[in-house]
Amino acid sequence: MARYEVLLPRSGPVSLVDPTASGKAERAPGGPRFDEILSGRLGAGGTVQLSAKARAAMQTEGIEPTPMLLDRIGRAMDRLADKGGRDAVLLDERAVYRVRVPDRVVDSVTPRAVLGDDVITQIDSAALID
Repeated sequence: MARYEVLLPRSGPVSLVDPTASGKAERAPGGPRFDEILSGRLGAGGTVQLSAKARAAMQTEGIEPTPMLLDRIGRAMDRLADKGGRDAVLLDERAVYRVRVPDRVVDSVTPRAVLGDDVITQIDSAALID
Protein backbone atom coordinates (compact mmCIF):
# COMPACT_ATOMS: atom_id res chain seq x y z
CA MET A 1 0.00 0.00 0.00
CA ALA A 2 1.39 3.35 -0.96
CA ARG A 3 2.09 5.96 1.60
CA TYR A 4 0.59 9.40 1.03
CA GLU A 5 2.22 12.50 2.41
CA VAL A 6 -0.81 14.67 3.06
CA LEU A 7 -0.69 17.40 5.65
CA LEU A 8 -4.01 18.40 7.05
CA PRO A 9 -4.36 21.66 8.93
CA ARG A 10 -5.10 21.27 12.57
CA SER A 11 -8.59 22.36 13.52
CA GLY A 12 -10.54 22.72 16.71
CA PRO A 13 -13.89 21.18 17.55
CA VAL A 14 -16.41 21.19 14.75
CA SER A 15 -20.06 22.07 15.29
CA LEU A 16 -22.51 19.38 14.31
CA VAL A 17 -25.09 22.05 13.58
CA ASP A 18 -22.91 24.20 11.33
CA PRO A 19 -19.56 22.56 10.53
CA THR A 20 -18.39 25.61 8.57
CA ALA A 21 -18.93 28.06 11.43
CA SER A 22 -15.94 29.93 12.77
CA GLY A 23 -16.86 29.13 16.36
CA LYS A 24 -17.93 32.65 17.33
CA ALA A 25 -21.56 33.32 18.10
CA GLU A 26 -22.91 36.24 16.13
CA ARG A 27 -25.62 38.57 17.36
CA ALA A 28 -28.79 38.56 15.32
CA PRO A 29 -29.25 41.96 13.66
CA GLY A 30 -31.95 44.19 15.05
CA GLY A 31 -32.84 42.23 18.15
CA PRO A 32 -32.04 42.87 21.79
CA ARG A 33 -29.43 40.75 23.56
CA PHE A 34 -30.58 38.29 26.20
CA ASP A 35 -28.93 40.24 29.02
CA GLU A 36 -30.79 43.39 27.88
CA ILE A 37 -34.09 41.54 28.03
CA LEU A 38 -33.24 40.05 31.40
CA SER A 39 -32.31 43.39 32.95
CA GLY A 40 -35.26 45.25 31.38
CA ARG A 41 -33.10 47.58 29.27
CA LEU A 42 -35.17 47.40 26.13
CA GLY A 43 -35.68 50.03 23.48
CA ALA A 44 -32.85 51.80 21.70
CA GLY A 45 -32.65 54.65 24.19
CA GLY A 46 -32.29 52.63 27.37
CA THR A 47 -34.39 51.85 30.40
CA VAL A 48 -37.94 53.14 30.80
CA GLN A 49 -38.54 54.37 34.35
CA LEU A 50 -41.90 54.49 36.11
CA SER A 51 -42.61 57.28 38.58
CA ALA A 52 -44.12 56.32 41.92
CA LYS A 53 -47.44 57.83 40.80
CA ALA A 54 -47.43 55.82 37.57
CA ARG A 55 -46.46 52.60 39.36
CA ALA A 56 -49.27 53.09 41.91
CA ALA A 57 -51.83 53.82 39.18
CA MET A 58 -50.78 50.73 37.24
CA GLN A 59 -51.08 48.57 40.34
CA THR A 60 -54.51 50.03 41.19
CA GLU A 61 -55.81 49.44 37.67
CA GLY A 62 -54.30 45.97 37.33
CA ILE A 63 -51.89 46.93 34.54
CA GLU A 64 -48.71 44.94 35.00
CA PRO A 65 -45.48 46.65 33.86
CA THR A 66 -44.22 43.63 31.95
CA PRO A 67 -40.97 43.73 29.97
CA MET A 68 -43.07 43.57 26.80
CA LEU A 69 -45.11 46.65 27.79
CA LEU A 70 -41.99 48.57 28.83
CA ASP A 71 -40.38 47.65 25.50
CA ARG A 72 -43.41 48.95 23.59
CA ILE A 73 -43.33 52.19 25.62
CA GLY A 74 -39.58 52.50 25.03
CA ARG A 75 -39.95 52.04 21.28
CA ALA A 76 -42.69 54.69 21.19
CA MET A 77 -40.43 57.04 23.16
CA ASP A 78 -37.65 56.41 20.63
CA ARG A 79 -40.00 57.40 17.79
CA LEU A 80 -41.05 60.54 19.67
CA ALA A 81 -37.43 61.45 20.42
CA ASP A 82 -36.57 61.11 16.72
CA LYS A 83 -39.28 63.69 15.96
CA GLY A 84 -38.26 66.05 18.77
CA GLY A 85 -41.00 65.16 21.25
CA ARG A 86 -40.46 66.09 24.89
CA ASP A 87 -43.73 65.84 26.87
CA ALA A 88 -46.08 63.34 25.30
CA VAL A 89 -48.92 60.92 25.77
CA LEU A 90 -48.82 57.33 24.59
CA LEU A 91 -52.06 55.49 23.91
CA ASP A 92 -52.67 51.77 23.84
CA GLU A 93 -55.79 49.63 24.11
CA ARG A 94 -55.89 49.82 27.92
CA ALA A 95 -54.39 53.11 29.08
CA VAL A 96 -52.95 56.54 28.36
CA TYR A 97 -49.36 57.04 29.53
CA ARG A 98 -48.01 60.55 30.09
CA VAL A 99 -44.25 60.50 29.49
CA ARG A 100 -41.19 62.75 29.64
CA VAL A 101 -39.33 61.61 26.55
CA PRO A 102 -35.78 62.95 27.24
CA ASP A 103 -35.80 61.40 30.73
CA ARG A 104 -37.56 58.21 29.56
CA VAL A 105 -39.96 58.44 32.51
CA VAL A 106 -43.64 57.49 32.61
CA ASP A 107 -45.17 60.19 34.82
CA SER A 108 -48.77 59.00 35.02
CA VAL A 109 -51.08 56.28 33.79
CA THR A 110 -54.81 56.69 33.21
CA PRO A 111 -57.07 53.86 32.06
CA ARG A 112 -58.84 54.74 28.82
CA ALA A 113 -62.23 53.88 30.31
CA VAL A 114 -61.70 56.45 33.08
CA LEU A 115 -60.37 59.15 30.74
CA GLY A 116 -63.79 59.83 29.27
CA ASP A 117 -63.93 63.34 27.81
CA ASP A 118 -60.97 64.72 29.79
CA VAL A 119 -58.55 67.08 28.09
CA ILE A 120 -54.80 66.48 28.26
CA THR A 121 -52.76 69.69 28.26
CA GLN A 122 -49.11 70.71 28.27
CA ILE A 123 -47.96 68.06 25.82
CA ASP A 124 -46.19 68.53 22.51
CA SER A 125 -46.81 65.14 20.95
CA ALA A 126 -48.77 61.91 21.08
CA ALA A 127 -48.17 58.40 19.77
CA LEU A 128 -49.98 55.10 19.56
CA ILE A 129 -48.23 52.16 21.16
CA ASP A 130 -48.11 49.28 18.71
